[in-house]
Amino acid sequence: MTQSSFDLAEESAKRASEATGRAVTVSDIIREAVEDGCRWLAREQAQASARRGGADPGVVDGLIDGVQELRTEMRKVGHNVNQMAKVAHLTGQVTGDLDDVKRQLEAIDGRLVELAGRIAGVDD
Repeated sequence: MTQSSFDLAEESAKRASEATGRAVTVSDIIREAVEDGCRWLAREQAQASARRGGADPGVVDGLIDGVQELRTEMRKVGHNVNQMAKVAHLTGQVTGDLDDVKRQLEAIDGRLVELAGRIAGVDD
């Protein structure tokens, strides 16, 4: 997790705590985001935003769809890495381009940070 991602999760935990009236930790935010594809996080942010003046539900739905697409991409990358690991264990040699895998994961991370920022209402 990048520092930027952690900062967004921390801000989301703070907002969720204020919105729900109970203590919400960064761990709660991350766990829920992983388990449900950020639906809970988006819902909490949309409710908080609605109280401040309203968020377009279409925007929230678009963000959720974007996160779901990224989760699908991440599963595909994970599958490829697993296949590479199996070959490496059997042959003792790494097949495939690990630098390409790293670039793919960095791109996904960047898009997740962007989406999380939009959900949290962070502009930078």
